[in-house]
Amino acid sequence: MTWLLKVYRSNDFYYGSFISLDELEHQLKKACSYAGLEIRFSELHPQTGKEPETARERGRLFVEKESRTGNFRIQASLPSSEGYTNLTPLQILCIGFVFLYILLIPILIYLIHKMVLNPLKNISRAMEHLRGGEQDYRMEMQSGDAEEFTAIGEAFNSMADRIKELRIANYEKELERQRIELKNLQLQIRPHFLMNMFNLLYSFAQIENYQDIQKLALYLSEYFRYIFQSGKELQPFSQEISLIQKYLEIAEMRYPGCVEAVYEVDPESLETFVPPLLIHNFVENIFKHIVGYGKKIHLRVEAYTDGEETTFMIVDDGPGMPEEMADDINQGIFRRKEDERVHVGIENSYRRMKYFYGEKGSLTVVSQPGEGTCFTIVIPVKQPCTETGTFEKQPV
Repeated sequence: MTWLLKVYRSNDFYYGSFISLDELEHQLKKACSYAGLEIRFSELHPQTGKEPETARERGRLFVEKESRTGNFRIQASLPSSEGYTNLTPLQILCIGFVFLYILLIPILIYLIHKMVLNPLKNISRAMEHLRGGEQDYRMEMQSGDAEEFTAIGEAFNSMADRIKELRIANYEKELERQRIELKNLQLQIRPHFLMNMFNLLYSFAQIENYQDIQKLALYLSEYFRYIFQSGKELQPFSQEISLIQKYLEIAEMRYPGCVEAVYEVDPESLETFVPPLLIHNFVENIFKHIVGYGKKIHLRVEAYTDGEETTFMIVDDGPGMPEEMADDINQGIFRRKEDERVHVGIENSYRRMKYFYGEKGSLTVVSQPGEGTCFTIVIPVKQPCTETGTFEKQPV
């Protein structure tokens, strides 16, 4: 028989009790319905509180519990097969639910990916495409998508359509604004030039120089024909240089013996398309400085191309300009003096060049007071398409 002995001490008095563990074992086996149940009581080490190492039999299920007040442990074991077969219906149902849940995990993951994660990835991908500038990208609706994601996709496509419409509208509005500005620039150029021509015409009429009046009238006729020809915004440089030569002939009438012009023009450069009067304005600007300068001015007009860019140079040995003014022109700065614009023609030519060619066109000036001035204009050989902002090959 197995007994549990518990002894207590109070001063010099000892008292205790004997508990039959066999009876406890019998009650435990009676309470359980397992035939192979074995109950074992073991004593713990009085100092370490641990049970001596014992080998456990394989194929059995073990349950252990230590006493809270004593130094012993109760261990129950039964065969594994008996532990799984004698389960209650509730226990079997719980285990079934566990296994069912484990089996459903891959299906749940698949459904989450299909119904939540994949639509979110599609939305994120669509935002990246739209952010990258693909205005025509639209989300494709899937039949299995949730109602909420379908609504989000439709809202995204509607937003993309609206953004594209607004971009086109803003682009067309900006293009129209630039065209209006270009027309204003051209209108600013014409009065500046016409004032000089009508003054010259008046001078010829005073001295009854009818031959020169006829030449000037023919020149003005070609001048306006060149500007308004077919309503084109760009014209071949061959027409521009012809107009420049005739303008210098007219200038020779007004300032006899004051200007000597030399032309060094590459034949290939004549096919380059330029805004009307772009080079003409720089030539015309020289004559503002002739009166009162007191010496003959030598003018050289150069044009050459390397197949990609065409370079125009207008060089004179006139009075020149201050270094600060040349620096401002090189930086695209055109200041006002006493509420009046300085170098109106040069500024308008610069702005028109930037309108047509953007960063592909450049204007630089090198000048020394008393020594002369050199304007250099570089534009691409390819003709800009103002509708799209791109460049197209020029027709020959």
